[in-house]
Amino acid sequence: MDTLVRAGMLYPVTSPPIENGWLLLRGGRIARIGGGEPPRADGVIDLSGHLVMPGLINAHCHLQFTAARGTMPRGDFMEWVAAAIAYSSKTSVDEMLRGVEEGVEELLTSGTTAAGDIVSLPAVAAKVARSPLRTVLFVETIALHAAGEEAAWRQCLALLESAKNAGGRIGLAPHGPHTVAPQYFSHLFQYAREEGIPITSHVAESPEENIFIAKGEGPFRALMNERGALVDSFNGCGKSPVMLIREQRALERLLAAHLNEVDEKDIAALIAAKAIPVFCPGSSRWFGRKKVMPLDRFIAAGLAPCLGTDSAASNDSLSMLDELRAAREYYPTIPVERLVEAVTINGARALGLECGALETGMWADIAAFPPCGGSPLDALFAAKEASFVMVGGKVIRNIA
Repeated sequence: MDTLVRAGMLYPVTSPPIENGWLLLRGGRIARIGGGEPPRADGVIDLSGHLVMPGLINAHCHLQFTAARGTMPRGDFMEWVAAAIAYSSKTSVDEMLRGVEEGVEELLTSGTTAAGDIVSLPAVAAKVARSPLRTVLFVETIALHAAGEEAAWRQCLALLESAKNAGGRIGLAPHGPHTVAPQYFSHLFQYAREEGIPITSHVAESPEENIFIAKGEGPFRALMNERGALVDSFNGCGKSPVMLIREQRALERLLAAHLNEVDEKDIAALIAAKAIPVFCPGSSRWFGRKKVMPLDRFIAAGLAPCLGTDSAASNDSLSMLDELRAAREYYPTIPVERLVEAVTINGARALGLECGALETGMWADIAAFPPCGGSPLDALFAAKEASFVMVGGKVIRNIA
């Protein structure tokens, strides 16, 4: 059965916009794309007057933390870390699952059709995998020193298997170079490459992380001592988080989230490794970061950065429309087309998904936004929500 989607303005992302364009869908995928007189079809979805484009992609989120919305401190990162640990230990799985439902709905409302979600519980992985979103479940793992690696890896493998059994696409998420021992980080990277799955990590997010890795000092040392998780002899490695990961040969094509605290050597290393920066502007704003990811430098160097919301525990919104606007506020000179690539095709390629552009053969993951005049993308940046959302040819939302 063929379905025709009519658009006021079709924005494929990887090819020029088409006024009064159309899409022919078959078997949940895009069979044809064009302008002018459309072909015959069994059904028609009329989005005339709307901007029709690929669904947005959230490359870094934590739906597991949605239930923490409105309860977490702002500004002080270490205070937030302590609150996040408390949330994870005290919040029931049922409450987390209700939060996941709310988070998924918020993403879909904003026109987001795919997400890279960090998970650490089987029930959460199953809930996300069975949602209408197209997802990659990044299984998070932490092992601060060699003594804990074996147990952490067994737990990680069990969660990977659980996520696969739930029907999820999987990835790996070593939490960060300050919480994952270097040799374990390297092992995870090699496993991801052998299995052909994506890998992501929080990297250079805060000054506290950099100080701990370089000198073994600061608030992170105090926190880990308090939790009995620190090797007494650890006194830092004299390197930045980026350089520590590079030393483990684990930087290539890594989805590196945040990258707020990077210097010139770090930037050069990330560019050389063709790492995938994931900018989370809403989270940076939550913590009042004085330094944020040098997104403009990465784009100018030919990298393909993505955007992510992080979690509702560290962002006022899970709307990728809000995230786009926040990115534009930080970097008003970056062409809007590059920002849109970051939230569509770049995210899809980083996650290994066949979506993110309106091309023949791609999944029919589509979002439409009401018109507002001006250039084709003005409607996107002005929108509060999507008027139409489709994932794999299935209509999820239609208020057009």
